[in-house]
Amino acid sequence: MTKPCLLLLSVGFLSFFRAAFCCPIDQKQALLKFKSAFLKNAAAVNSSSSDAFFSFALEDWNSTSDCCTWDRVICDSKSNSKAVIALYLDSLVSLQSLEPVAVSSSVLAPLFGIKSLMMLILSSNHIKGQIPGEGIASLGNLVHLDLMQNNFTGSIPPQVFHLRHLQYLDLSENLLTGVLDPEVGFLQKLRTLKLDDNFLGGNIPVEIGNLSKIQELSLRNNHFSGGLEGIASVGFKGKSIFTADSN
Repeated sequence: MTKPCLLLLSVGFLSFFRAAFCCPIDQKQALLKFKSAFLKNAAAVNSSSSDAFFSFALEDWNSTSDCCTWDRVICDSKSNSKAVIALYLDSLVSLQSLEPVAVSSSVLAPLFGIKSLMMLILSSNHIKGQIPGEGIASLGNLVHLDLMQNNFTGSIPPQVFHLRHLQYLDLSENLLTGVLDPEVGFLQKLRTLKLDDNFLGGNIPVEIGNLSKIQELSLRNNHFSGGLEGIASVGFKGKSIFTADSN
């Protein structure tokens, strides 16, 4: 007579177990909102093209499956919450023409609610507009941020330099202007900084010498001027790489 009860208990425990080990529902919803916004924006921008057909990644992102099983999503396997910790969102759209797909940086807004993120890769998406400083600031656990090869404009928001866990920052191949803020020196754990192929200018701040753990620093193809006192103070020991040509 106890078997049905045991069976119900087992089914109930299994349901709880599955729920506990799925990605958080709010993070799943945020990812689906991002997908929808990105797709709609890309389609609208390119609807006037005579060859507007494009393919979009993230086909397996849907409301019926666990987001931890989705392509380009990594969850924390060591935590019961299975929070999303990494997103590999590079090269999301390919167009059957030579003209790249361009989308607004506003499509990134849903991602800024995923505060467990440690790695965010958004390279090669031709995203235009300013880097959303306030949104980036909400991702305080970021260790790796890659925004390479987009169309970001304006200056680098100071909030980026307050990501105290950041070890890798790539903003190369964008349209960034302004000066390199002295607050870059706050990135005490930074190992890689790539700012190549932008329109940054002014003096290289001496505070860059505070990046004691830096191993790769690339500033080439910008409009920097002045001396390299701060860079010289870093030392660049071991296998470190420094490039600043074409400035």
